[in-house]
Amino acid sequence: MGKEKLFLILRKDLTLNKYNDIKYIRKSLATVASFDKMLSQRTEAGYKRKEHLEQFLIKGKWFLDSCGNCCRLDKPIIGMDDVEPYENLKSCGPYSMRLSRSFPANLQVRCAFCGGKFFIDDFYNARKEEVPSEVIILNDFIGKTFADVKRHYRKFEKADFICNSAEISEEGWVPLNNDYVIRPGNKMLLMPYMYYHHDCYEHKIIKETAQIINHNKSYDHFRNLAGEEFADHWIRAELFLAGIGIHSCAKMGEVPATLCGQFGKFKFRRAWTYWVVDGPVPLNIAKELYSDPVGKKYVRVMGHCGCPDPIEWANGKNYIDYYHIDTLPGLILFVSKIEVS
Repeated sequence: MGKEKLFLILRKDLTLNKYNDIKYIRKSLATVASFDKMLSQRTEAGYKRKEHLEQFLIKGKWFLDSCGNCCRLDKPIIGMDDVEPYENLKSCGPYSMRLSRSFPANLQVRCAFCGGKFFIDDFYNARKEEVPSEVIILNDFIGKTFADVKRHYRKFEKADFICNSAEISEEGWVPLNNDYVIRPGNKMLLMPYMYYHHDCYEHKIIKETAQIINHNKSYDHFRNLAGEEFADHWIRAELFLAGIGIHSCAKMGEVPATLCGQFGKFKFRRAWTYWVVDGPVPLNIAKELYSDPVGKKYVRVMGHCGCPDPIEWANGKNYIDYYHIDTLPGLILFVSKIEVS
């Protein structure tokens, strides 16, 4: 084999594996599009060709592993703003990371609140919100591959779409390979996700809670606030609507809140999808709560999921001192009853 031919083969091999080179990865950070291309190249190399990839840290925020995944570090490494070999993480102490969708499948997605673009750094603190999924009939794609279908939906800027499974008549819902050819009657489960800039998401929450308060917008079951950074906005609105005093408190439990409620002798603390109430409810008031259809189902004695009669839990006492409340009507009902007690 001539030297020139050997050089061309080696050059082609280096070009194919550039996604494994720290200089190429650094260059990919110039734009969202080039970064997206590099991630796709690594995913294809790791999962399709089973290549063993070098591992890197990206800006102290993400980890590129040997299989082609991109993982998000739970907390950023201060002072690391470049691409570094994974070995450098060892000198930074223990770090945890999540093997999850660190970036949307469509990096061209725009903020659902302001309509603006995302830069690479924006995605670290971006907020993702699931939109109700829908079933799409794929008749417009007959003869095309499943990869063509996914490319079609991922070009939209309004949302990021996950398209992993489809219904084929003889097998039901199954995950499909990209080279599957669409046939008549095939359907797809489309799962959209909206992405928000970090600050835009807070503005969205403020706007939504203001609508609830100012325009009497329908609001029934409580939102899941476990791990919700902006939990205080929802807590303030819920307490206001129920007529409960708003006070500062220390963070505790699954909801990172700094606000809680106080109404007379009763203390209100927000849990993930319900309010926890501490305070002595006279047994006659507890009976009134239980006789109301809302109270019977959503104002739960001792937080019991079976919603038992308060008489069963009084144990000789003339009061119940602990409740879980699942809905805003239940919270308002509770306050109305203890107010007149």
